[in-house]
Amino acid sequence: MEQVMFEEQLHVFLENTKKGIEMSESEKDAFLKLVENPKEEMDVFTYCKIMYIAGMQYEKEENKNAARYCAMRILWMVECLSKKRKKAPMYLIMEDFTMEEDMKNFMDRYTDFLEDIYADINQKVFLLTAGLFAIVFLILVLFLHIEILMAFIGAFLLALFNYYFEKRRIPDMFQKNQLKAIETYVDKQLLDFDLPYRR
Repeated sequence: MEQVMFEEQLHVFLENTKKGIEMSESEKDAFLKLVENPKEEMDVFTYCKIMYIAGMQYEKEENKNAARYCAMRILWMVECLSKKRKKAPMYLIMEDFTMEEDMKNFMDRYTDFLEDIYADINQKVFLLTAGLFAIVFLILVLFLHIEILMAFIGAFLLALFNYYFEKRRIPDMFQKNQLKAIETYVDKQLLDFDLPYRR
């Protein structure tokens, strides 16, 4: 019964958000109270609805950092569904869903900047990998006196592994650090709700 009431109340907030209706203070308090007592079995789509509703409200309040936090959390869940290497949150039921256009537009609006950052990260990782290759190759040839071809293959494989590992790891680290930096702009109730899903 409680889960049905939760879904019904969330649906009302979602429909008002889609219509562009800004919450009053009492409505926002009611929404945060709802978030404090989520249904026991939370699926990823319900989670994204909550972040979308909160994010749109923050946008209306011109709290861009809090809106970005919500958009980045939606993006994280979408990436967990599409990239199986990413560790999905333990307490969420991870089922594919079709994102509605308004939610997607909100997410894109606040996460588009990540594409440029990731491109910059990839470039820096590539340069660091090239430097690592050169250093390892020179050490193998000049100090360990390994045959040039073997030294090249060994240095190349090490650099390739490093590039693959760092290219996967650094974007996730950036997102986590970015979230940590902007979480102070988010209501405590929403942060407390989100905490189990950020681990």
